[in-house]
Amino acid sequence: YSAFVAREYGDKVDLWATLNEPYAVILAGYAVPTPAERTNPPGISSPDFKFATPVIRNMIVAHARMYDAVHGADLVDADGDGQAVTVGIVMNLAEPIPRDANNPVDLQAVENFNYFYNYLFLDALTAGKWDEDIDGEQETIRDDLADRMDFVGINYYTSVKLIGIDGSFVEHAPIVNFIPGTGILFNFVPDGIYAVSMLVKNRYNLPIYITEHGAADHFEPTGAEALVPHLAWLRKAIADGADVRGFYYWSLLDNYEWNHGYGMKFGLFGYDLTTKARQVKPLADIYGDIAATNALSAELLATYGGENLPPQVE
Repeated sequence: YSAFVAREYGDKVDLWATLNEPYAVILAGYAVPTPAERTNPPGISSPDFKFATPVIRNMIVAHARMYDAVHGADLVDADGDGQAVTVGIVMNLAEPIPRDANNPVDLQAVENFNYFYNYLFLDALTAGKWDEDIDGEQETIRDDLADRMDFVGINYYTSVKLIGIDGSFVEHAPIVNFIPGTGILFNFVPDGIYAVSMLVKNRYNLPIYITEHGAADHFEPTGAEALVPHLAWLRKAIADGADVRGFYYWSLLDNYEWNHGYGMKFGLFGYDLTTKARQVKPLADIYGDIAATNALSAELLATYGGENLPPQVE
C-alpha cells in the first residue's frame, strides 16, 4: 500500500511519514486500554505486554519496509529541490523527569523510560539495534532495519514525571520499571520541546520536524500563552544545533480528537457544528504573523512569554 500511495502521489509529495505515534497504538490498544466507552481499538488489555510486545516489533519492521517501498516507488522530485523523497517516522517523544532526583530507583526509571519510549524505535531504525524481548539488551544488529530514517517527526505536548519501582511489573517487557507520577498528557512543560529536540540531535543527528504541537481551548494555559514559550524553547534548540526543518501546529481546525470526540478543541479555527461556519480564534492571527515573519518579536515574548522563556532570549 505504501508503494501504491508513493507512486500515485509522488509527483505531488516529497515528504513522507510512515507511522504516527506508535505508542498511542501500542499502549492504548494492546496494553492498558482507556475506559471501554472510548478506548482505542482493538482495546486489548494486556498489562503484562503479552500482546503489546509483538506489536512493538512489528511496527518497527513495518516502518523499515514502508521506508524501502516509498523510496523505491516515488521517483519524482515534486518541489524541485533535487531530492525526490524524504521518509521518516513520527514519535510522540516525552522528556522523563524523576519524581525524586536523589532517588536511584527514580533515576533508573528515567533511564529505562528513555530507552523504552524514546530510543527503542529510533535505535532500531537508525543503527539496526534489535531488542527482541525488550529487556534493555540490544542483542543483534539488523541490516534490514538500519539507516531507514531520513528525519524524525516529533509530536510534543508534555513531559512526564516518573516513579521508579524495584524490578519490572511487565513480564513481556522487562525494561518497564516505571509508572507516571503525573498525567502523561498535556501538562504545560515548554522546555521539554527543547529537551526532546536535543535528544534527537545528540543521539541521532537527524533532521527534525515538529509534526504536532498545540493546546486545546480548555487547557491552562492555552493560545499564545502556551505556544510562544514553546517556540522560544524550540528556537533555543535550533541555536544549539538541532536541525529543525519545520513546525506544524495542531491543528488548523477543531478536529475529531480520536477517542475524546469533539471535546478537545485544538484548532486555530473553530466552527459551528450545525452551520459549519468557521470562527477565527485569536491565536490564528498571532500564529499567522509568526509564520509570515519566521520570528518571535520582542513584543510577543514580553506579552506571552512570562516566566517560561529560556534564559537570554533576545
